[in-house]
Amino acid sequence: MNYVGLESTGTGNITNAYAIRGYIADSGSGTITNGYGLYLDDVQATTGWGVYQLGSNDKNYFAGKVGLGVASPSQTLEMTGNLSMNDGGIIYGSDSSAANALYLQAAYNNYDGANILTFGRTHANDGRIYLRGATWSVGTEVAMYFQNWQNSTTANTLGYWRANGDLGVYGSVSNCVIGSGTGATNCTSDIRLKKDIKPIESALDKVALLEGVTFHWKDPKNRRPSAWA
Repeated sequence: MNYVGLESTGTGNITNAYAIRGYIADSGSGTITNGYGLYLDDVQATTGWGVYQLGSNDKNYFAGKVGLGVASPSQTLEMTGNLSMNDGGIIYGSDSSAANALYLQAAYNNYDGANILTFGRTHANDGRIYLRGATWSVGTEVAMYFQNWQNSTTANTLGYWRANGDLGVYGSVSNCVIGSGTGATNCTSDIRLKKDIKPIESALDKVALLEGVTFHWKDPKNRRPSAWA
């Protein structure tokens, strides 16, 4: 077993200590086609570790692009396969920029069949999906938009959530705002989009035929009494 490293046993101070440091330089007239700062061949062992980092608080820094299963990554981090997060976790952007944004996108470019599938229950216990917008919005300010990108530059807004709980849905001919429980629910209706408009004969008589009922939901988790006519 051979070790390569540095051990300080004196009383002086060391600013930068390198256990292993190397470089590749082409200072002649020839050409280096492929340069590898560190190349590890296959580890022939029952359990092989290419790189094993013991220090749980040690930092690892990569200035270039990192590929996991990808030989030529085009992004800062690019991988092939699945990403598993033990005991859950959070993916978040940095607080260092006011213009910081975080996107979850199924395809980097325009590819047919790119989908995002989200589910919240994979076990016998209840699972829930939370879609949260921590935007510091209040009242009727929009906290979250729902958009469909038809290409790389054009987005169609499908709806929104306001901070007070209102849900807005955009339609092709009308828009609806579903109240948060205390607010009214209303849908816009443009007379310019309609034709053959006629009054309903004996409208009040027809309304009087409606039967009002109250009911409770079968789902025990939904305890709200409701009514219909």
